[in-house]
Amino acid sequence: MTERTEDPERQEIDNPEAAAAAPDGPTAGTLSIGTTDVSDQSKDAALREKPEESPPARENEQPNIVATEDYSVFTTGQKRAIIVTASFAAWFSPMSGSIYYPALNQIASDLHVTSAKINITVTTYLILQGLAPMMIAGFSDKAGRRPAYMVCFSVYTIANLALALQNSYVALLLLRMLQSAGSSGTVALAQGLVGDCITSSERGQYVAWASAGTVLGPTLSPILGGLLSQYCGWHWYVGTYFYTAPPFQNDSGEASGKPDRIFWFLFILAIAFFVPIALFLPETCRKIVGDGSVPPPWTSANLTDKIRYRNRARKGIKIDEEKAAELRKNHKLSIPNPIGTLVVLADFESAILLTTNGLGIACFYAISTGASKAFAELYGFDDL
Repeated sequence: MTERTEDPERQEIDNPEAAAAAPDGPTAGTLSIGTTDVSDQSKDAALREKPEESPPARENEQPNIVATEDYSVFTTGQKRAIIVTASFAAWFSPMSGSIYYPALNQIASDLHVTSAKINITVTTYLILQGLAPMMIAGFSDKAGRRPAYMVCFSVYTIANLALALQNSYVALLLLRMLQSAGSSGTVALAQGLVGDCITSSERGQYVAWASAGTVLGPTLSPILGGLLSQYCGWHWYVGTYFYTAPPFQNDSGEASGKPDRIFWFLFILAIAFFVPIALFLPETCRKIVGDGSVPPPWTSANLTDKIRYRNRARKGIKIDEEKAAELRKNHKLSIPNPIGTLVVLADFESAILLTTNGLGIACFYAISTGASKAFAELYGFDDL
């Protein structure tokens, strides 16, 4: 009989458990080698994918800090005081215009003119209220904010004094224009002070404070004007009245002025506010004093400047003479060209915004001017 021989590989296939149990078999050796190769490759890949760890930071090591200059050397309290002062100064322009409305009928009666002529004084006031800031803003950029404030309040105070001494319609018309020219420039100066001292990141809240005066002026001044006109006479808020000026008489021949009064409302208010500004308001124009660290020229200096810069010198803060010399070149006492301001109208979007705002303001003043006569005739209202 022929001996039957079996293929060893076939035996492994038929009996896989025996093949797996045989440690010395060729299949076991092959699987062991393959597993070792895969394990080594996995370790290499894991090492390559593992990010490099940064060395631990030293305890005494400090991060690199880039020193940046402050936008303004004024403290937060000083900046708030400056902006509030500017806002109150800007209040004079709308206040002087709106306080006039309750007394339009009384003024027309005292000067023996029609209401239409008195309304012309309102129109001329508004025209100068729009034109004067173009001159004052350019002047303040070259001469400084303080000289601009000095010019504005000097003109405004003189106009109030002259208005108190006048007895004619023509004088009233011209002096109201002068009064408007003096007071309206303060509105532009208030926004200029905000740009000088306040960064763009915090400018929103300060702009709101700077605009408070211009918003409250038309709101509160008619009430104040009605009170003064009803109980004191309209000269109380035009200026000062002296004994040398004869009292006005109404159509019935009765005196309507109050000659026993020496100082009246706007003149008193202008003087009371003009003196602190002249003494303490610092120069902020960045073209002249930079961030406030450069001493201003004598035309823009106030009483506290010497003390402030002396304290900075004691603290070891030196003045950059090169920067100061460069800024002194920008200081010029010259009459600006208002035509440059009109270039803004060439921008289409700016022109639309200005026109829209202008129409709204025009409607407001048109209604306010006619309301005094209409309410008195239709409803019998008095000045208050």
